[in-house]
Amino acid sequence: MKRRRSRSEDILFISALAAVLAGVGLLLYTTAAVPVGDRLWPVLVMAVGGTLGYFALVRGASDYFFFGGILFVLTGMLSIVSHLVGWTLREAWPLVMVASGATGLLTGLRRWKRLRPGFMTTSLCFLFLGIVFSLFSFKFIDISFRHFVVTWWPSLLIAGGLALFAAYGYGRRSTTGRHGRDESKGGGKPRSSDDDPADEE
Repeated sequence: MKRRRSRSEDILFISALAAVLAGVGLLLYTTAAVPVGDRLWPVLVMAVGGTLGYFALVRGASDYFFFGGILFVLTGMLSIVSHLVGWTLREAWPLVMVASGATGLLTGLRRWKRLRPGFMTTSLCFLFLGIVFSLFSFKFIDISFRHFVVTWWPSLLIAGGLALFAAYGYGRRSTTGRHGRDESKGGGKPRSSDDDPADEE
């Protein structure tokens, strides 16, 4: 019974993935929104991501499969969107860092059911750097990136310190909350002065 259910889930997942990828590929062909040479590889990248996601979500594979699957799918979607809106690779590459940071947060939530400070700090750094680089690549900031770094590089230290403070505070809150739940489960009650062994003597 369990094997039959697993096989039906496999067929359902593969059918859904094939339908989505076929629809995306056919839309790129019928609309001619993407140049001919660039129509195939985003679909292939998304297919690889979908396959990795299948092994992670259905087969219970490592979280590395989940991370790679989400990142590959987002990269393929980003490539398609870049062609549709006219972004060049030089402009859009920081968005891959944003996607990596977001994928890291999702992977951490899936693995530990909460945001662990170390994992969260790394993911947020990728998100922050990707957003900063995007501001320059898309010309939201007029000055050159080199001039910005020479003038404002101490602000990166401040931002990094604030991120570490946030991770520290989140970690302490999570630890305190977990200890509180453990004590309540143990049924322990606070000791009073009447329970002091010294008074019994």
